[in-house]
Amino acid sequence: MMGRAGRPQFDDSGVAVVMVHDAKKNYYKKFLYEPFPVESSLLPVLPDHFNAEIVAITGSSY
Repeated sequence: MMGRAGRPQFDDSGVAVVMVHDAKKNYYKKFLYEPFPVESSLLPVLPDHFNAEIVAITGSSY
């Protein structure tokens, strides 16, 4: 996981650093140009997540 430090007024980008053993460097470097497909299990439970957000009134100004 990576992200910005939360300074939107100053920063518009972030930096990610991946540290690996030298023997695995080429293995991970190839994913820059040949990414593997993302596998997700979110779709079957997506309605539950939407309902939880609605019930919690997330993002509301109340």
